[in-house]
This record gives sequence, C-alpha cells and structure tokens, in this order.
Amino acid sequence: MHAAPFAFHAARDLKDALEVLAMSPGAAVLAGGLSLIPELRSRRRRAALLVDINNVPGLDGVTALAGRPGGPRPVLRIGCTARQADVLAVAARHPGHALLAAALRTMGTALVRQRGTLAGAVAQAAPELQMSALCSVLDIRVTVRRAADTHDRAARELYAEAGPGPGELVAAVEVPGCRSGEGWAFLRAGRRTFGAHLGGVAVRLDLHPDGRCRGARIAPFVAGHDGTALAEAGASLCSGPVDTQAVRRAADLAARTVRTRSDALASADYRRHLVRVLVRRALVQAVDRTRGPFGEVVS
Repeated sequence: MHAAPFAFHAARDLKDALEVLAMSPGAAVLAGGLSLIPELRSRRRRAALLVDINNVPGLDGVTALAGRPGGPRPVLRIGCTARQADVLAVAARHPGHALLAAALRTMGTALVRQRGTLAGAVAQAAPELQMSALCSVLDIRVTVRRAADTHDRAARELYAEAGPGPGELVAAVEVPGCRSGEGWAFLRAGRRTFGAHLGGVAVRLDLHPDGRCRGARIAPFVAGHDGTALAEAGASLCSGPVDTQAVRRAADLAARTVRTRSDALASADYRRHLVRVLVRRALVQAVDRTRGPFGEVVS
C-alpha cells in the first residue's frame, strides 16, 4: 500500500520549520522517519504535509554534562535529529549512561540506529517499547518548541497525550544518567529486531552503604501497560535490605500490579509471569552493579 498524497517542505532553519508547522495543523515532522513512514504507507496515519528537518543546522548535537559525586546526575542533551547510533556512541563512553546504552543496543539493528533518532523514539510515545520504561526510570525530559513559545516537560507526559500536539516539535531530549553507586538493569525477552517485544523491564536502584534501599524505580515495557514505573513494587524495597526475600516480594508485586493484554505473540497471563521473572533478574543485576562505580559490575 502507498501513502495518501501529501505536500513536502524541507525546512531551511528551525524558525522556518516551526512557522510551517504552526500554519499546518495536519503536518508531520520528518527526521529519521522509521515510525512515520510505515504508518503513512499503511495509511494508519495521514499527513497533509511533511516537514523535513534533517538539514536544519544545530539539531543533531549530543552533549554530555557531567554530574558531581553526591550531586546532580550526569545528563545527555540530545538534539532532535541526532541519530541513535551517535547517542549510543556517546553514552557508551560515559559509565553513568550505561543504562541508556544498554537499551539503545536493543533498538533495531545497527543500520536502523544509523537512521532513527532518539527524539523520534520518544515522540512516538509507544508504551510497549523501550523508551517508555526509560522515560519512567531515568526521568527523561523534553524541550518542546512551537512558533510562539518553548517549554520543558517530562517525557512521560507525551505518553499520556499520545505524542506532541499540532504545531509542536520535540526539539531536544535530556536524559539523566545514574549517579556513582546506583545500580541499574535493562532486560527484555525475545530477539525481535523490529516491532513490539514480548516484554522487558528497566530498573534503577539506589542503596545505602549498609545495603538498605533509598529508592527504586521499576518500569516494564509490555503490551497493555502504559510504561509507568510500578510504584508499589519499588516502594516495597525501601523497607529494609534488598535481599532475596525483598527481591521476590517486589517481583510478585510487579506481576500483580502491571497491566497486560493478550495478542498474537503472548497471552496476558504469560506477560504477567514474564514481568515477575524479569523484575527478579533485573533487581539481582542492579544490586550487583551498586558495588562498582557508576553501576559497573565488580568481577
């Protein structure tokens, strides 16, 4: 099937792109195009106008802002046309962003990451994909530009609103990393390169030196769930040391509170069981990673 007819505009600069978007409520932004083009070709989405921002200068940067011990978390500021491969290359060089790097390695193939953008993956706002869990676990924020104004907001809000609104452009993404001493884990089931997965989970864990938990974020990405962190499961870990019993209790709570649905890949019950198993494994990995700087496992 072919896309319905649409007009095309190659933006010269950011001001030009925002003005055209403001004048055309039915316009769509084209950067990587990995989610947009298949939707247009299948006619699940129609756009009167495509605004190509790939040649707009200054939107492809990836800047690492270092955190301080005991202070703010390190941050990557990522422009909206920065390719996932470029973000991965920077994240892989900074131990504080190891969780982001681990998730990016599961997003398509190396060739796909050369084309796809991280901002596009966030703006897609698909709760069953990896970025939904990362937005919840890492408190990712986005800079949204319109012709009239600019505002920063939590990326999670895009998932509640099914993506940016008319005339809006996700101009940049800020991804906080992990502080020194925090543990993390990212796991998924299955080896699908494209499309939805059977399921997965992202975890960030902060422990006191004596092993007691200061804070825990547990966010699954699975069909039926909205990608938010499972607050009850995370809070259950903050009552004492994160031992085998605490891990099992949190995994059981995660399985009971996660929302799942059946599809052609798996039943809702299977996905709940999968969340229980992955949360248990992820918490064990995260605890192990708290023993090294910036979540590096000590061998």
